[in-house]
Order: sequence, then C-alpha cells, then structure tokens
Amino acid sequence: RIQYIVQFSVAKTLARKYDISLKKVFTKFSPSIKVDYLSENYKKRRIQLALYPNFKRRRKHFYNLLTASKTPFTPIYRPYNPTKQPCTLCGSNDQIRMYHRKPVSLISRPAKTVIEHMIRINRRQIPVCKRCYNSL
Repeated sequence: RIQYIVQFSVAKTLARKYDISLKKVFTKFSPSIKVDYLSENYKKRRIQLALYPNFKRRRKHFYNLLTASKTPFTPIYRPYNPTKQPCTLCGSNDQIRMYHRKPVSLISRPAKTVIEHMIRINRRQIPVCKRCYNSL
C-alpha cells in the first residue's frame, strides 16, 4: 500500500509538471518511473523508483551478508601524530607544539591572520614551532 501511494504520488507530480494524464505518465516513464537527466559533469544518468515485488520478511538476509565476505576485515591503523608535522607557518621541524584556537563564536573580529587561516582551513589546532608559538 505504501509503495502504491509513493508510486502514484510521483506519477501525479510528473503528470502535473508535464500537463499529461496518469496513463501517459506510465507510458512515457514506465511503471517504475525511469527519468533520464544530465549530471553535473554532463554525463547521462537514469534514476528510477525502487519498486519491490513483495514486502515479505527475508529471514536469512543478514546471514547471507555476513557469509558473503570470504576474507575477514582487518582494519588498517595509521596513527597520525600532529607533532611530527612541520610548522604550518614557517615550515621548520624543530620543537613542534600544537597551537589551539577558541571556538569561532568566541573569537572577536578582526582576528589575527593565523586565526583567520585556521578558520579558513577549518582546524581548531595547527602544528607550529617554538619560535612561531612564542610570537603568537
């Protein structure tokens, strides 16, 4: 019943948009309502309404998903140490510290150029060397 409501709702919307009858909508777009369009990079795409033959509960659905994978999933851990990065301001690698900024809502304008840069790159903290840290 829900599928029927969605299908005919979309069909009626298209009928009003193109000023045609429901029968012509189903003839033009098929019962599953397939619509062709151009994507942002000008490639032809097709989208259609997902219609299910029935809504019967599938008992082994998750079992099949779990057994479908032959190789076990092993996560790859890549520890990221920000203090091993070069200074964001001058590029040196000696005595790196993390410079933290306040939340954007608490920063008074006009702010320091470093703070504006951090807001622009959407970072709350950046690695800086000891010399740059003391100058801030």
